[in-house]
Amino acid sequence: MSTFACPYCREPFTATAGAHPSPVHCPHCHQLFEIASQAPPPVRSAPIAMPIQPLAATKAVYGFECPFCHTHAAPFRKSQVSTAGWVTLIALLIMCLPLFWIGLLMKEEVPVCRSCGIKLGG
Repeated sequence: MSTFACPYCREPFTATAGAHPSPVHCPHCHQLFEIASQAPPPVRSAPIAMPIQPLAATKAVYGFECPFCHTHAAPFRKSQVSTAGWVTLIALLIMCLPLFWIGLLMKEEVPVCRSCGIKLGG
């Protein structure tokens, strides 16, 4: 048994190296990779400090994060008939048929995600 370092997470673990490369799952990150039959790769002795931005900092840089697909692309604004417009259309359709189309002029802008196309907000 030899000590190897995972090529993905660099965490050391012990495994047996056969005569030919064999696929192994890392016990830490669960990635699949092959262990060569040569000498094991060097094991990391001290952890390397990796700068990791927290989610709040990432949102602050981009200003937006889609709650569905988690993209940071700014949403575009789509114009559609508002709820008040539909109510006006139905009321005028019942009371004054020639003017029912006025409800279609009552518009509102709705933000839509550029990546997944989901309507955001109210």
